[in-house]
Amino acid sequence: MIVNRTLKDPGIILGISFVLIIVVLGIFAPWLAPRNPNDQILEFRHKPPGFAGNIINYRLAQDLPETSMALQNAFVEDNTAIIVDVLNREHRILLKNISGESLTTGKETVTFWLGTDQFGRDILSRIIYGARISLMVGFTASLIALSIGVLLGALSGINGGKIDTIIMRFTDVMFGFPTLLFLIGITAALEPSLNVVFLAVGLVTWPGMARLVRGQVLQLKEQEYIQSAKTLGISKRTILIRHILPNSLAPIIVTFTLGIAGAIMAEASLSFLGLGAQPPTPSWGAMINNSKDFLRIAPWSSLAPGMAIAIAVLGFNLLGDSIRDLLDPKMRTER
Repeated sequence: MIVNRTLKDPGIILGISFVLIIVVLGIFAPWLAPRNPNDQILEFRHKPPGFAGNIINYRLAQDLPETSMALQNAFVEDNTAIIVDVLNREHRILLKNISGESLTTGKETVTFWLGTDQFGRDILSRIIYGARISLMVGFTASLIALSIGVLLGALSGINGGKIDTIIMRFTDVMFGFPTLLFLIGITAALEPSLNVVFLAVGLVTWPGMARLVRGQVLQLKEQEYIQSAKTLGISKRTILIRHILPNSLAPIIVTFTLGIAGAIMAEASLSFLGLGAQPPTPSWGAMINNSKDFLRIAPWSSLAPGMAIAIAVLGFNLLGDSIRDLLDPKMRTER
């Protein structure tokens, strides 16, 4: 029944498709990315989507990482590769430092399907690796918010009285702060990094989950089977864990899924402001920030990561809405 409804709902199919694309890109980034996301070829700066160029891969020394250079011509002379770049500059590199120790293996023609940025880095590779950053932040921050929200919401709903009042007033205070300003304050007070973003987003976004769980607990604890359990002398903790929380999973799952989209947006916003992932980490928000000064000459540098953010957020939002419709008995009867 659920499978049939899923296949008939275009929103579910579209949401699942977008989410699967982002997840696959994030998990298999090292194998799917055509190039190292931090590899710079300055001669290929601001190249448009589809640009193809010849490069040669080499090391300045055996113990240094491999790098690339735009290539116009190359030949060998006394175990030394004479390389002429696209600016007609001549470079001499020992043949043993060329990839594969020969010009044949060192040469390569590369296509930049989404163009290059101001440092000559492949935008497609950076977007693929950026999916990994967004997923890490989305799931980790949402798990932190889930843990705090479920704990405080359950304690508030099951105990009531002063505990309920204290927790809910604290939640109201948290709701009183503008989310983005609160995030900026936390990340600015600490050293900007991905770990700080995980913690900041999780600590700021839990109040919604807490109110949801509290409402579910208050509603369910008045049910007859919960009252019967109380009459039998079963403890509040046992009732909460075995009976109330399992019956509250549907709205919790939906809120968690929608929270991932919000966390991705929050991370992109912080990275855009320079308070999230630090260079050269390929974060979508940071990519937009780094390219905003080149919109007129290289608009693809900002449009590509912007579209990636839109697809990720839209995918998780559609998935969350669809899960809510599938798990809601009222929606099922209407369909």
